[in-house]
Amino acid sequence: MRSDFQAKPELGRNDPRQLPPGRRVDQSDVAIEAASKCGMHPLADYRVAQEPNNANEVIGMYFMKEGSPAHLRWLRVFEPLMVATGIVQPLATLPSISKLYFTHSQHASGQSLTTWSIFAIASLLWVTYGLLNRKPAIYIGNIIGLVMNLLMVNGILMHAGWTY
Repeated sequence: MRSDFQAKPELGRNDPRQLPPGRRVDQSDVAIEAASKCGMHPLADYRVAQEPNNANEVIGMYFMKEGSPAHLRWLRVFEPLMVATGIVQPLATLPSISKLYFTHSQHASGQSLTTWSIFAIASLLWVTYGLLNRKPAIYIGNIIGLVMNLLMVNGILMHAGWTY
């Protein structure tokens, strides 16, 4: 038996000498390797062979950085869409308001004063938040929603009084 014999170090799964061309070791690889050696990462051995090169690529695929060209492009598309949605959505309350005030006022007791009051308070909070952050997509629709919810609260109070 030779005393100068040195065992070859065991190559890890993320050793650069064992990676396919174009594949680099990143911090997530090192963390998974360390966790799998400790038996703490159950999925370490089931990794997909065709992975993006690093964690930043993965994050970049799903999350856009604020101020990036892609983020600004999506904001230009979604901002007017959300303003329109904010205007149309509260108008869905109009049939309930018309029934409450004009056609079925006798059914006002079937409406929940508590629920519509909570909706009104929540709308007021969203209006405040939207104004503080200067986001028209938030405050425009919620101003309309606040008016609709207050009309419902007023109609319930007029036709049914204090109910739950």
